[in-house]
Amino acid sequence: MKRKIFSSLLLVAFLCASMSMFVSCKDYEDDINANKDDITALQNQLADLQTTLSNELSSVRSEFNTQISDAKAQLQAAIDQKADQATVTALEARVATLEGDLAAKEAALNVKIDAVNEAVTGLDGRLESVEEALATITAMTGDFEELQKTVNDLKGRVEALESLDIATIAREAVAKDLETQQKALEDFKQQIADADYQGQIDKLKEQIEALPTADDLKDLADKLEAYDIENIEKRVSAAEEAIAELQNSLSDYATVTSVDELEKALQKQIDDLNNLISGEGGLNDNINTLTVFVEKLLNSISLVPDLYVGGIEAIEFRILNYTPVVPGTSGEVSVLGAPVVNVDNGQTTATYRLNPSSVKEENIDAENIDFVAATAEVRAVLDNSPVAFNGIESFKNGLMTVKLKKTTTESLDLGNNKTYIVALKVPRFNKDNTTTDIYSENSRLVQTTFRPRIAKLAWNASDAQHHYADSASIWNSKVDNKELVTTEVYYNETKNLAELVTGCYLNGADKHTQITSDELKKYGIAFRFAIPSKTYNTAAPNGTDQQKFATVTPEGVISSKLPDGVTNNMACVGKEPIVRIMLCDTVNNKLLDERYMKIKWSQKMLEDVTLDDKADNFVLGCNDVKAEMTWDWLITKVYAKVQAEGLDQATFEKIYPADKIEWNAKNTNEGTVKDILEFKTTTNENGDALAATWVLSPDFIGNVTNEKDQKKVFKKEIIFKSTMPAQYPDLKMEWTITITLPELPAIAGYFDTYWFEKYNTYDVLPVQYGTPAQTENKVKYYNNLTSAFGYTSEWGKGNNFFIKNMTECGSWDLQFSVVQEHISGYSVLNKNLDDAGINNDDFNGYMLNNGSYVSARLKWENGRTQSWGTSYDTESTPYLFVPRNREDAWNLINPLAQADEKGIPARTHDKKINMSVWAKINGHNKVLVKKYDVCLIAPIRVDAVSKGGFEEGIVNGSVVDAGKLVSITDFRGYAVAKTAIGNPTEFEKYAVQLWNYYDVKSIEFHLDKAKYTLAVNDGSVVANNDLSYADAMTASKLSELTNKAVDLSLSQSGNNIVFKNNGGSNVEEMFYVYVPVTVEYAYGKLTEYVKIPVYPRGQVPASVKRR
Repeated sequence: MKRKIFSSLLLVAFLCASMSMFVSCKDYEDDINANKDDITALQNQLADLQTTLSNELSSVRSEFNTQISDAKAQLQAAIDQKADQATVTALEARVATLEGDLAAKEAALNVKIDAVNEAVTGLDGRLESVEEALATITAMTGDFEELQKTVNDLKGRVEALESLDIATIAREAVAKDLETQQKALEDFKQQIADADYQGQIDKLKEQIEALPTADDLKDLADKLEAYDIENIEKRVSAAEEAIAELQNSLSDYATVTSVDELEKALQKQIDDLNNLISGEGGLNDNINTLTVFVEKLLNSISLVPDLYVGGIEAIEFRILNYTPVVPGTSGEVSVLGAPVVNVDNGQTTATYRLNPSSVKEENIDAENIDFVAATAEVRAVLDNSPVAFNGIESFKNGLMTVKLKKTTTESLDLGNNKTYIVALKVPRFNKDNTTTDIYSENSRLVQTTFRPRIAKLAWNASDAQHHYADSASIWNSKVDNKELVTTEVYYNETKNLAELVTGCYLNGADKHTQITSDELKKYGIAFRFAIPSKTYNTAAPNGTDQQKFATVTPEGVISSKLPDGVTNNMACVGKEPIVRIMLCDTVNNKLLDERYMKIKWSQKMLEDVTLDDKADNFVLGCNDVKAEMTWDWLITKVYAKVQAEGLDQATFEKIYPADKIEWNAKNTNEGTVKDILEFKTTTNENGDALAATWVLSPDFIGNVTNEKDQKKVFKKEIIFKSTMPAQYPDLKMEWTITITLPELPAIAGYFDTYWFEKYNTYDVLPVQYGTPAQTENKVKYYNNLTSAFGYTSEWGKGNNFFIKNMTECGSWDLQFSVVQEHISGYSVLNKNLDDAGINNDDFNGYMLNNGSYVSARLKWENGRTQSWGTSYDTESTPYLFVPRNREDAWNLINPLAQADEKGIPARTHDKKINMSVWAKINGHNKVLVKKYDVCLIAPIRVDAVSKGGFEEGIVNGSVVDAGKLVSITDFRGYAVAKTAIGNPTEFEKYAVQLWNYYDVKSIEFHLDKAKYTLAVNDGSVVANNDLSYADAMTASKLSELTNKAVDLSLSQSGNNIVFKNNGGSNVEEMFYVYVPVTVEYAYGKLTEYVKIPVYPRGQVPASVKRR
């Protein structure tokens, strides 16, 4: 690889900057190592090939020995059973053939093995040369280290010069040259990148890897033979000498006394190395030379067989063999007593695959291509081959088709189980203009006979009429019924029927095989055509004889004519004359086959004319869409397109009558479902009258909101059918109606103060006690869900509404969303949600289900009784209702959090019910207007209050009033209690009423689930008053950990909770007991944990005693 070293000024710069640098041979060492790796890889491939060849040789021997043993066993059995002489002779020939084949294959494989072994030896020598060169480079590294010492010495000298006041001058010189040298370095890097040496090496590796495959062993041997290894060795030797000279010249550096001398010495070595790499005969030349030979050398050829005989590839010579047939018998009856005719043209072709496929024709000696022949019995090369090379027929895509001709008039079938075998010899040009002969494997020569028949072209052997019709079928076919018509021909044109026929014969496998007209010509066989004189009028109109309407040349060119001889007359249109097809031996004037075809004369119609499209656009609404086509549009867009001068309306209507106009997507008119296109006639001369109307009803248009781009396109392909198609073509046009959506319904406005999270989350509160909204003596949820919106738009005259852009036939609805994103276990039955007219109590959109229970429901007031209501339904109001005392509904309720400083519990919003506001533009187009969340806020909150405490060591137990341990507050901050509160405030005076209103059923202390703030720490049971209920310890666990010495208990007596220490041990440190308490009311069960202190005997604070 090309290298370049910095110039002298850059070296001076580095020296003056107190930096060390030396020139190394490391780059060349890397290149040689890379070449060594390539050679080693190739050695490995050759070793693999040696193994493959040995295995293949063993396999061949095993296979043939088995066959030979079997054949000998059969021969011996035949002899023992006294078989006839012919059988014995055949088996003896079989044994001899197998033994000959085995010997030939062993010889071929041994040649390949020898070639590979020779290649391995050559590569071993090349590897030794490379390793010696590498050793030389390695030795040079030590010399460069000596050079480093010299450079360091020069560095010291420069430093000494600096002390003589030249430092400034040196630095300026360095600064000036550094930029120049940096650019030189970048240019050098770019040169390396542009040269792409590594790419060339990689390509070479790929080509080398492609050479020695198991299928191309002979290819590899020939390559190695053709490649000039001796010349490469000379070049390696020259490289070694150059390296030696380099090494010797390094001694010059010891006497260098100036930077200029150092630069000159280094530059000389650089030039020498560059010449070694890029000079004439250098490494680059080797790469290019090897690349050329890899791409162009022919290594092997192999037959691409069309035929196998006895499992052996064969080249076939075909002999035409037939008995002449009687005319008029469809080739089925032979001429009585006629001799069999044989026609042998002595020619055939064979196709060979070339390896590599990139071989060009100029890389082979085509003039000396030949076939080498032998007989299978002795395998000796014949002096006179029965076949000869007769030129190259084609050479492309890695395939070469050659022509063969027989050199003997004798049969290629030798008899007595003998056969000719041939191999193709192709001389290949080598580098030195010598040639190397490349041989194919032997292929068998066979001679077969065939009898051609008439067949259809295009070729399709599975076609029932593959051989055309026989005489009985053709004459019995009906006229004007498309029976057995082969092709239609314009009455004013001719047709070459020879283009519709080909030959067919049965090959050795009884398979229908095509033989073309050109191939038949080589045997003197040709197709001939004639119009039979027999009358043909089967089912013809007026009994007209169809045969009088055509004439055909013997070569097959047919043209129309009338019975009186007039040609190219339109009166021939529709006639169906029969043509006789004959396959004739033009040399011996014999008939081989006879068949029939029928043609039909037709009229060439003018090409359809495509008119401008008509496009109408409408906005979806409540009424039918009616698109109109005026006569003015027809005159401009249609009439003028028929002829350059156009047509007037009257003429146009005669040529293209309205009742003949066709269109796809036929009319639909079923009640309210209408798609009706109608063309009209008029005498209006102003052109503004309607020529056509196209009506689409909303029920036919259907849903547009779900369409891509929110528009729907309807198309009709319209054809104005011509009554004179030969003079005036059919006219085609496309009429489209595009339906787009109007401005969609949307929320007109909001009542901002009602929204917890603006326009996204809306709180639904229980009906507050004592307000006008309270209609029952128990709490309930019954909230108007449209109260959060502003009724600031109009729907119809004077009807205020919260949705804008509503249509006159529109409707609206509010439903539970099908997908509930925030509450698990609740769902909406997604069925019939778009259907209007369903009773409110049965409509799925108004019910939120938990399993089989309806846990929440929408109830409508002010008029609506059925789903989706009616048009201008602006007063209907949906209320959210949640039933009381139903556990399936409790998980919908968001609990209240700790009260704020005003005593009002905070709201939580984890459980959100998704609601959807919908509007319909018409009965088929639904729009999601708004999706938002509602949160059901719990009516009450339970708070645990630690009033009082237990004192350890009391005989009858320490008592706390349970009524003072729990407080209940509603969502507005009002107290809830079973008994009246003394001296009540405004927020306490309704406590008893609220107890009943919220349907508080019980307050239950779960003493059996009590826990103590005791824990194990370093093996000891200690008090830890920061523990939560979950981490605290039960009494049973405490007893277990103290060997039952500590026995604490809680019990309830009336409204009191009693604590006892039953173990007799003393409590010396205060701890707490957690007691779960549950309040059940109309909308759930609320559980809190009361935390009561337990004091040692006599240590209860006075403040606690007063509680």
